[in-house]
Amino acid sequence: RVATDGSGFSALPTTLETGGSESCTGGEVNLGRALAAGGIKDTAGLSNVMYAATDGLGPLLPTGGHIWVATNVSAGAEAWIDRTGTTNPSGFPISAVAIDPSDTTGHTAYMTIMGFHVSHVWKTTDAGASWTDFGASLLDAPANAVLVDGSASTVYVGTDVGVFASSTASPVWTEVGPAPESGQAGYLPNVAVTALRMFSSGGTRKLRASTYGRGIWEFTLASGPDFIFASPDNELTVFAGQNAAFHATVRAEKGFSNSVNLSATRRATPRPHARARAPPSV
Repeated sequence: RVATDGSGFSALPTTLETGGSESCTGGEVNLGRALAAGGIKDTAGLSNVMYAATDGLGPLLPTGGHIWVATNVSAGAEAWIDRTGTTNPSGFPISAVAIDPSDTTGHTAYMTIMGFHVSHVWKTTDAGASWTDFGASLLDAPANAVLVDGSASTVYVGTDVGVFASSTASPVWTEVGPAPESGQAGYLPNVAVTALRMFSSGGTRKLRASTYGRGIWEFTLASGPDFIFASPDNELTVFAGQNAAFHATVRAEKGFSNSVNLSATRRATPRPHARARAPPSV
């Protein structure tokens, strides 16, 4: 475990084969394959909730493919608990783990499983104490990567046959690509997706996927604005016979070159109260 600035590496005293603190011999099946960290931080500012997934050799040797969870990493080896349960009876590799950032406790997470004729996506809301099969309607193909967009309540999974997305509320999967009526190309080639990452550029949210043999692909999830408008004095008060001068800046984005029409709206204001004149004194 290490701080975000890359300083202070410390070994976590546990093995993913037995959960003990002994050194590895080199013959273990459960080699570390995926890691996710988040949740509440400890006094040193380090993530204290961690998920560690391991490799596996499948049905021929179904002793691998485990998921270990620690909700208090600072406590040492005893903090790690094997939370695999019945999620992976065939011992396929657990390929990826992703924590849902909308759950600040770090207890909501997703994991993906490779292999065939198995449930490929599992969800937990209690740090692995129980898992829900979240792979309904997903094609029976190895799942290799998972990413959670907490702000959009969406989970993305990269498989051997493309990228699929579902609401985090219920598992209804659709392939990520252009709408059929758009007539545009944009679905991934029929190759394995190895990793998923999301980023924002100029207000445009994008999803990137690396593939096995066909390079890196990018898909726009939400486009940013065509232009940015700013006015330091978007409301002015003037009196009869005066002119109002507004100052505004319009900056084009992504090569936008069309005209922009600006207008001002007169707000309704109450009529001033008439003062009653006092009678002349005599």
